[in-house]
Amino acid sequence: MDRKDRRAYDRMWKVANRKKNLKKNRKQDNEYYHKNKDRKLKNYNKNKEKYIERIAYYRINKRNNDKGFGDTGFSLKEFRVWYSQKDKKCTYCDIDEHLMPIGFWGNRSKITRLTIDRKNSSKEYKFSNMCFACETCNVLKSNFFTTDEFREIAQKYIKPRWEEIIFPNIP
Repeated sequence: MDRKDRRAYDRMWKVANRKKNLKKNRKQDNEYYHKNKDRKLKNYNKNKEKYIERIAYYRINKRNNDKGFGDTGFSLKEFRVWYSQKDKKCTYCDIDEHLMPIGFWGNRSKITRLTIDRKNSSKEYKFSNMCFACETCNVLKSNFFTTDEFREIAQKYIKPRWEEIIFPNIP
């Protein structure tokens, strides 16, 4: 059998045995996942904060580039310092990040962490223009309100709602 015939035979064999090979590969993938999931989860939990910081940093850079502002001008190391020094509570309604999993939107929302918001939405992501915001405030503020206007609104309407949900039985 020459090389051409061999290639043709291999192609036909792959097509004929495709389903069997897919099942075999799925089984191997499944076995690998179950064998290594504890190790990967342990590694992730150990470095969770670093992963979150890195993801946030790259998302900010991507959004800056998408909006035509270019690079943020600060490194991942500088971002980590900023991230660790800031209070982990919403700038507008003052909810702490550790209370976020309780959830304002119920089961519909997957976000259980504070997001990074631009105080002035027409400007780029810079340390002076960034703050933490819960998902609710970030979505509702949008590009419509200034930081001061929305803080007033959040304190008056959103904060009492959070307190009602998080601490329902406390008068």
